[in-house]
Parts: sequence; structure tokens; C-alpha cells
Amino acid sequence: MKKIAAMLLAVAVMIALAACGDKGDPAPSGNAPSSQASAGNSQQSAEKSPSAPAGAPSQGGGWSDAKYTPYTGGVPEPAFDYTITGVIGNMGLSFKGDASEDEIGAWRQALLDGGFEENSVAGDTWTVFNDTHSIAHSGGGYFNIQAK
Repeated sequence: MKKIAAMLLAVAVMIALAACGDKGDPAPSGNAPSSQASAGNSQQSAEKSPSAPAGAPSQGGGWSDAKYTPYTGGVPEPAFDYTITGVIGNMGLSFKGDASEDEIGAWRQALLDGGFEENSVAGDTWTVFNDTHSIAHSGGGYFNIQAK
């Protein structure tokens, strides 16, 4: 049953992303500021200014930003640059990875090695899940994370 629900979620995400189309760099949603980060770049995270104006883009540490923790808590941060594109209601978090297919594949493998289970793979789209989260990649570097 979980696999069917995760597959339906992945299909819904792919349809939603296809409807939006890729028009270059997507503008972040009005509900969530953009965030660019590189995993393992603690120096970049340490340089994040605590006095940055509200709504200013985060230059690191976006994954652990308190407003995103409900969606990313326990999910390892990808090792590639990404931009958080928005919060999808109370369902989850969407982000765009600036990465090659090899880098995306390496993150998928790291998720599987870290206890996630594979739900579906079709071309460059895939879905993995664990007890707390599901992650769907709908191709082109677009991702959706949903906390269960």
C-alpha cells in the first residue's frame, strides 16, 4: 500500500513539475525564501550571518533552517548545490538540484545505503522512502521531499 501511495505521489509531482515547465531558474515561492547550499561546506554555513534581513536568501545551512526541518529532518543533505523552491502546503518541500545525473545518482545511492528503500525507477525519475520521509526525483534535477 505504501508503494502504491508513493508511486501516486511521484506521478503527481511529475505532472505538477511538467505543468510548471523549465523556464530557466525558477523564482522561489512567496512562502519560502530561496536557499543555496553545499553539503559538507561547514565554512559556508558558519559564514551565514545571523543578522541577515528577513527574507534574505540563505547562503548555506538551508537544509537545517528551522522552517525546513519538518520536511528534511533525518534526510541527509545532498552533496550538490541546490535551491529550495518552496514549501508545498503542509505536504513537503520542493527543491532544484544543480547537479549532473551522476551526482544525483550518487545521492540516491547514499539514501539507499542510509536505510531508504527504493519504490520506483523509470528513466531518470525515481522515488525512495523510509519510515519518516519519501523523496521523489522527477527528472531535470527537480525533487520533492514529503514527511510522513
